[in-house]
Amino acid sequence: MKALTNAMLVTLVLVAGAAGASNDPVKANPNTGANFNRYSYAANNPYKFVDPDGRDIKCAGNTCQLVPIGGNLPTVNFPRPEGFPASISEKDSTFHHSYRFSNGGGSGDAAYGQKLNNTLVQNPTPMQDKPATLQGNKIDVNANNAISRMTGQDNVMSYQVPLQSGGNAVLNVTTGDHAATWGVVLRMVQPGQNGAQNIVTYGEGDSFLQRAFDPKNNQSREVWTQSAEDITRKAQQP
Repeated sequence: MKALTNAMLVTLVLVAGAAGASNDPVKANPNTGANFNRYSYAANNPYKFVDPDGRDIKCAGNTCQLVPIGGNLPTVNFPRPEGFPASISEKDSTFHHSYRFSNGGGSGDAAYGQKLNNTLVQNPTPMQDKPATLQGNKIDVNANNAISRMTGQDNVMSYQVPLQSGGNAVLNVTTGDHAATWGVVLRMVQPGQNGAQNIVTYGEGDSFLQRAFDPKNNQSREVWTQSAEDITRKAQQP
């Protein structure tokens, strides 16, 4: 992806699917009567809302919105990198790809779930011990694989995204000096049964290199699974 401006914040002018912009996500929806148009925000999340609908990745102005394919994950708005396409979807993108992995994150009480979530925020990518932050943190994720070896640095902006549930997701957005332009990776902890915790990783983009070198997402699965195992190990330390 092209370079992100660090100071760029998500505003309250948001895209809702293919519809027009919503100027106030707190007002009642006149068409449905719902109390809120709910969103999660990267870089600025004043209301901690999650949007229940929308489609794919769409951008308007300086804001993009990710709606994960398959549901059961939050819709996230994020600052639009320079040059980011207006839409990334199976219909619009020649090299469109998406993946979703779920890795066991151990089990325990609510305190352990929070610790696992905090550890994810502190380790949002497979490389470098740099945390995701509310304003976005630039991290080199060069993973020494077939894609990243073609470039020097592979930087992403890593955002901490507060959720309505009280936990945090992380969103990694590639920048202009990342080989796999364009793409995003959303990660979060989801509880299972009997105290089990899962680290879910969702990726989507339209990178030619991603499709050419990892058409079945095997490299992506290996990298993110190893990351989830590392996060779990750190969270389980006393």
